[in-house]
Amino acid sequence: MLYRYPFSLGVLALLTSLIAILPRSPGQRNGEAPPITVGPNVQVSAVRARINHAEVTLAADPTNPKRMLASAMYYPEGVAGSKVVGYMSGDGGKTWELSFERLEEAKRMGLDPAVAYGPDGTAYCMDLSVQFPEKEPATPEEEAKAPKFGDPDVGYLHLAHSRDGGKTWAPISKLNRWIDRPWLTVDRSTGKYRGRLYCVGSIGQPLLYTSDDKGQTFSSPHLWSVKPGYWSFGIGNPVTLSDGTLIALYDGYIGSYAKDRTPYLAVRRSTDGGVSFGDEALVGNWNVQNNPQLCLPAMAVDSGSTKYRDRLYVVWAEERESGLQVRCSYSKDRGASWSKPVLLSEQPEGKAGEKTYNACIPSVAVNKAGAVAVLWYDQRGLPSDGKGWNVRLRVSPDGGETWLPSVQVNKVTSEKASLALLGHTSGLAADAEGVFHPLWIDNRTGVLQVWTAAVTVTALVSI
Repeated sequence: MLYRYPFSLGVLALLTSLIAILPRSPGQRNGEAPPITVGPNVQVSAVRARINHAEVTLAADPTNPKRMLASAMYYPEGVAGSKVVGYMSGDGGKTWELSFERLEEAKRMGLDPAVAYGPDGTAYCMDLSVQFPEKEPATPEEEAKAPKFGDPDVGYLHLAHSRDGGKTWAPISKLNRWIDRPWLTVDRSTGKYRGRLYCVGSIGQPLLYTSDDKGQTFSSPHLWSVKPGYWSFGIGNPVTLSDGTLIALYDGYIGSYAKDRTPYLAVRRSTDGGVSFGDEALVGNWNVQNNPQLCLPAMAVDSGSTKYRDRLYVVWAEERESGLQVRCSYSKDRGASWSKPVLLSEQPEGKAGEKTYNACIPSVAVNKAGAVAVLWYDQRGLPSDGKGWNVRLRVSPDGGETWLPSVQVNKVTSEKASLALLGHTSGLAADAEGVFHPLWIDNRTGVLQVWTAAVTVTALVSI
């Protein structure tokens, strides 16, 4: 007893001095909350808890901070292939209900859902309906007669709109020429094209549809030539600037889809509502050879803050010798030029040929204060067999110039499952009050389910 008391005081003094000199999180002072706060995890797809889901997207209503619409592919029992499902929330993501299910076409697959809100709170959902041949062509003659990529008899697009945020839906419109990985955006500017709906996708080249009547009718598909010999793997989501300028994002290769192809990532701008496009602006090299489905790009625009208004952000994953990495570039001049890409997924540099961990399938959003958030699937600290994932989010408070350390948003690690089960997209949106809402897939219940959480950025400070 004689020695324990003074020894304890010494240890306490030592610990106190150490704590005083330990580095704190950027932007965090003594006694303050951390700059990023992650709320409870919420199971979005609980009403379909026994069905595996994949490839999520998310939209937030600009007129109602409590309303959001999520979409995903899923695999109901007794149905061939995937279908498309939607869920809506009217309380800021705390609870979710079924919004729609596309089950009526039993022999067709439902793929690639995309959701968006217009400036008046109208919700939109686009998805792809495809019927592939029951067997592969066995001869050159059968190959010549087989339906080709983009043919109307192979597939078409569904588009539906909802005036009550996703509770009830108007009849579906069909676009009889399908495009791969369709994306939606609605012009929410005060310009002449306010309310115009843009749908972009790819049939080996980027293709655009427009609609001025909430998707009931669409323009003829507009195909623009990018570069001689260009072949598009996929398309990123488009955005509109404060004056209605449309920014289209796409990835692809110079040359055929082969090992010697040259990958790159670029944007083009349209100031006339998608009728014509200006010159191509290179964003990055993309550096993808083997896993493009895990590396698709995503884009966001600052439409709410004063300091960074119309600043654009593009995120994507690249294949490096050490693994898949998430990168970001921004544009301060409305997409004409782009910053040097920065690594967001925090892999150590390591030695040449040394494997670290994979980070992939990113998404990006900007809130009304100008904070930028990026979400991705991450395998750091997990077994080296390539199975399992966590979900991380990283925030920039100053227009992409610097970044706070990433935080994990899922409370339970997904285990013993492959990244290939996730589809091609994750979801991320900022609601009208500035709260971020990541949307992801995990298997904590033993089933691949859709989850979300509210993420609040509590300190917007320079790092």
